[in-house]
Amino acid sequence: MSDEQDHSTAAAVAVYVGAMCNPNESVRLRAVRNLGQVEQGSVRIDAALTTALHDPSYVVRGTAAMTLGQGGRDTGLVAPALIEALKADPHEEVRWRAAEALGGLSDTDPPALAALIAALEDPDEEVRGNAAISLGWCGSTSGSCISALIAALADRDEWVRGRAAFALRTLGSR
Repeated sequence: MSDEQDHSTAAAVAVYVGAMCNPNESVRLRAVRNLGQVEQGSVRIDAALTTALHDPSYVVRGTAAMTLGQGGRDTGLVAPALIEALKADPHEEVRWRAAEALGGLSDTDPPALAALIAALEDPDEEVRGNAAISLGWCGSTSGSCISALIAALADRDEWVRGRAAFALRTLGSR
Protein backbone atom coordinates (compact mmCIF):
# COMPACT_ATOMS: atom_id res chain seq x y z
CA MET A 1 0.00 0.00 0.00
CA SER A 2 1.37 3.41 -0.91
CA ASP A 3 1.81 6.26 1.56
CA GLU A 4 -1.10 8.05 -0.11
CA GLN A 5 -3.37 5.01 0.36
CA ASP A 6 -2.22 4.67 4.00
CA HIS A 7 -3.08 8.32 4.60
CA SER A 8 -6.52 8.06 2.98
CA THR A 9 -7.28 4.85 4.92
CA ALA A 10 -6.26 6.53 8.19
CA ALA A 11 -8.43 9.52 7.33
CA ALA A 12 -11.40 7.26 6.56
CA VAL A 13 -10.95 5.38 9.83
CA ALA A 14 -10.87 8.68 11.73
CA VAL A 15 -14.12 9.78 10.06
CA TYR A 16 -15.84 6.45 10.79
CA VAL A 17 -14.67 6.38 14.41
CA GLY A 18 -15.93 9.94 14.87
CA ALA A 19 -19.27 9.03 13.26
CA MET A 20 -19.82 6.37 15.90
CA CYS A 21 -20.60 9.20 18.35
CA ASN A 22 -23.29 10.66 16.09
CA PRO A 23 -26.76 10.78 17.68
CA ASN A 24 -28.29 9.31 14.51
CA GLU A 25 -28.49 5.51 14.64
CA SER A 26 -28.20 5.18 10.85
CA VAL A 27 -24.94 7.12 10.83
CA ARG A 28 -23.49 4.97 13.62
CA LEU A 29 -24.62 1.80 11.84
CA ARG A 30 -23.01 2.86 8.58
CA ALA A 31 -19.80 3.74 10.46
CA VAL A 32 -19.66 0.24 11.99
CA ARG A 33 -20.26 -1.39 8.62
CA ASN A 34 -17.62 0.77 6.94
CA LEU A 35 -15.05 0.10 9.66
CA GLY A 36 -15.51 -3.60 9.05
CA GLN A 37 -14.63 -3.10 5.40
CA VAL A 38 -11.59 -0.85 5.79
CA GLU A 39 -8.99 -3.30 7.01
CA GLN A 40 -8.53 -6.11 9.46
CA GLY A 41 -5.78 -6.39 12.03
CA SER A 42 -6.08 -2.77 13.13
CA VAL A 43 -6.23 -2.41 16.90
CA ARG A 44 -7.84 1.03 16.49
CA ILE A 45 -10.67 -0.42 14.41
CA ASP A 46 -11.12 -3.41 16.71
CA ALA A 47 -11.26 -1.08 19.72
CA ALA A 48 -13.87 1.11 18.02
CA LEU A 49 -15.97 -1.91 17.11
CA THR A 50 -15.79 -3.34 20.64
CA THR A 51 -16.94 0.06 21.92
CA ALA A 52 -19.90 -0.18 19.53
CA LEU A 53 -21.03 -3.28 21.45
CA HIS A 54 -22.28 -0.78 24.07
CA ASP A 55 -24.23 1.38 21.63
CA PRO A 56 -27.81 2.24 22.67
CA SER A 57 -29.12 0.61 19.47
CA TYR A 58 -29.29 -3.18 19.39
CA VAL A 59 -28.95 -2.98 15.58
CA VAL A 60 -25.59 -1.21 15.89
CA ARG A 61 -24.48 -3.60 18.67
CA GLY A 62 -25.46 -6.64 16.61
CA THR A 63 -23.71 -5.37 13.51
CA ALA A 64 -20.59 -4.65 15.56
CA ALA A 65 -20.66 -8.21 16.93
CA MET A 66 -21.05 -9.65 13.44
CA THR A 67 -18.19 -7.49 12.13
CA LEU A 68 -15.92 -8.52 14.99
CA GLY A 69 -16.38 -12.17 14.02
CA GLN A 70 -14.54 -11.65 10.75
CA GLY A 71 -11.08 -13.17 10.68
CA GLY A 72 -7.93 -11.20 11.32
CA ARG A 73 -9.12 -9.48 14.49
CA ASP A 74 -7.12 -8.95 17.67
CA THR A 75 -8.56 -11.91 19.58
CA GLY A 76 -7.20 -10.69 22.91
CA LEU A 77 -9.23 -7.49 22.53
CA VAL A 78 -12.25 -8.83 20.68
CA ALA A 79 -13.03 -12.11 22.45
CA PRO A 80 -13.65 -10.63 25.93
CA ALA A 81 -15.98 -7.99 24.47
CA LEU A 82 -17.93 -10.61 22.51
CA ILE A 83 -18.13 -12.86 25.58
CA GLU A 84 -19.57 -9.96 27.57
CA ALA A 85 -22.14 -9.28 24.83
CA LEU A 86 -23.08 -12.96 24.66
CA LYS A 87 -23.57 -13.18 28.41
CA ALA A 88 -25.15 -9.84 29.20
CA ASP A 89 -26.75 -8.07 26.25
CA PRO A 90 -30.49 -7.66 26.80
CA HIS A 91 -31.33 -8.20 23.12
CA GLU A 92 -31.29 -11.71 21.69
CA GLU A 93 -30.06 -10.57 18.25
CA VAL A 94 -26.88 -9.18 19.77
CA ARG A 95 -26.36 -12.37 21.80
CA TRP A 96 -26.80 -14.68 18.82
CA ARG A 97 -24.51 -12.54 16.67
CA ALA A 98 -21.91 -12.56 19.46
CA ALA A 99 -22.17 -16.36 19.66
CA GLU A 100 -21.69 -16.62 15.92
CA ALA A 101 -18.79 -14.15 15.99
CA LEU A 102 -16.95 -16.11 18.69
CA GLY A 103 -17.01 -19.13 16.39
CA GLY A 104 -15.48 -17.03 13.63
CA LEU A 105 -12.40 -16.10 15.60
CA SER A 106 -9.34 -18.17 14.77
CA ASP A 107 -8.22 -18.55 18.39
CA THR A 108 -11.08 -19.53 20.64
CA ASP A 109 -9.82 -19.45 24.19
CA PRO A 110 -11.24 -21.33 27.20
CA PRO A 111 -13.35 -18.37 28.43
CA ALA A 112 -14.97 -18.13 24.99
CA LEU A 113 -15.67 -21.87 24.95
CA ALA A 114 -17.16 -21.64 28.45
CA ALA A 115 -19.38 -18.73 27.37
CA LEU A 116 -20.56 -20.65 24.29
CA ILE A 117 -21.32 -23.73 26.38
CA ALA A 118 -23.29 -21.56 28.84
CA ALA A 119 -25.14 -19.97 25.91
CA LEU A 120 -26.61 -23.37 25.06
CA GLU A 121 -28.95 -22.61 27.99
CA ASP A 122 -29.99 -19.15 26.71
CA PRO A 123 -33.77 -18.58 26.58
CA ASP A 124 -33.55 -17.68 22.87
CA GLU A 125 -33.29 -20.55 20.39
CA GLU A 126 -31.18 -18.58 17.91
CA VAL A 127 -28.60 -17.89 20.61
CA ARG A 128 -28.54 -21.58 21.55
CA GLY A 129 -28.31 -22.67 17.90
CA ASN A 130 -25.51 -20.26 17.04
CA ALA A 131 -23.65 -21.25 20.20
CA ALA A 132 -23.84 -24.89 19.09
CA ILE A 133 -22.60 -24.11 15.59
CA SER A 134 -19.77 -21.97 16.97
CA LEU A 135 -18.68 -24.78 19.26
CA GLY A 136 -18.39 -26.95 16.16
CA TRP A 137 -16.38 -24.31 14.32
CA CYS A 138 -14.05 -23.86 17.29
CA GLY A 139 -12.97 -27.45 16.99
CA SER A 140 -12.70 -28.14 20.71
CA THR A 141 -13.09 -31.80 21.49
CA SER A 142 -12.96 -31.24 25.24
CA GLY A 143 -15.26 -33.38 27.31
CA SER A 144 -17.30 -30.38 28.46
CA CYS A 145 -17.84 -29.17 24.89
CA ILE A 146 -18.89 -32.60 23.61
CA SER A 147 -21.12 -33.20 26.65
CA ALA A 148 -22.83 -29.84 26.21
CA LEU A 149 -23.47 -30.49 22.52
CA ILE A 150 -24.83 -33.97 23.26
CA ALA A 151 -27.17 -32.42 25.85
CA ALA A 152 -28.26 -29.86 23.22
CA LEU A 153 -29.47 -32.76 21.06
CA ALA A 154 -32.41 -32.88 23.49
CA ASP A 155 -33.19 -29.14 23.21
CA ARG A 156 -36.89 -28.26 23.02
CA ASP A 157 -36.28 -26.55 19.67
CA GLU A 158 -35.75 -28.64 16.53
CA TRP A 159 -33.49 -26.00 14.95
CA VAL A 160 -31.16 -26.06 17.97
CA ARG A 161 -31.08 -29.87 17.93
CA GLY A 162 -30.10 -29.77 14.26
CA ARG A 163 -27.33 -27.24 14.94
CA ALA A 164 -26.00 -29.37 17.79
CA ALA A 165 -25.96 -32.45 15.54
CA PHE A 166 -24.17 -30.49 12.82
CA ALA A 167 -21.59 -29.24 15.33
CA LEU A 168 -20.92 -32.77 16.56
CA ARG A 169 -20.50 -33.98 12.95
CA THR A 170 -18.12 -31.07 12.33
CA LEU A 171 -16.06 -31.99 15.36
CA GLY A 172 -16.09 -35.66 14.36
CA SER A 173 -14.67 -34.87 10.93
CA ARG A 174 -11.58 -33.15 12.33
